[in-house]
Amino acid sequence: MATNITARLSSLRKEKGLSQKEAAAGLGVSQALLSHYENGIRECGLDFLCRAADYYNVTTDYLLGLSESKRGFEGAFGIKGDLPSDSELNTLTIFRVAGKLRKFLTFPQESNDSTVDSLHRIYSLMMYRIIIAETAKGNLPSDWVPNADILNDPAYLHILDCIESELITQGSHSPRRAPAKMPMSFRTVIDRTQSFVESRCEKSGIKLDGGYTTKF
Repeated sequence: MATNITARLSSLRKEKGLSQKEAAAGLGVSQALLSHYENGIRECGLDFLCRAADYYNVTTDYLLGLSESKRGFEGAFGIKGDLPSDSELNTLTIFRVAGKLRKFLTFPQESNDSTVDSLHRIYSLMMYRIIIAETAKGNLPSDWVPNADILNDPAYLHILDCIESELITQGSHSPRRAPAKMPMSFRTVIDRTQSFVESRCEKSGIKLDGGYTTKF
């Protein structure tokens, strides 16, 4: 813990253009103690960790070296380059792909004065299906979707599938500039999803044609 904190305490202070004396005053410790923290001579406690995170406007995870994003989950959307966590299929990686898709592509809006576009609808349809299914199973409060049992009917779900498929096929109407190098988050989502599809097909005895691959 000390190694990560020492490096980040020092770099954050320098980013703010503060002397050790100024930072120590702002953090409520002596300059000597802050120097010990920054040089790894002493290990700081939880109270100081929280104060430092608040003072430098970063997360405690960032100070501990557990995250590359200074401002946590939401802050990671603004990072242009790859993050180490982009190699893992997790919520942050998926949301970073979603954010970058919006940067690279322009999706049709429902009307000139609407902030809702087709990509919003695609995501909301996915969430809507999950909420319906989990409410029907009793895993979510029944009053969230009182008629979940009816909506969970295969015929209605097929309608949702058709609408979602139509929106995806419609796609974007004007591409923006995408980088020549694929972001790591995109590669992770593509490769892990392709492997998942292949695994499910193999279990079901479905043989995929050689062209249905993203591995080149």
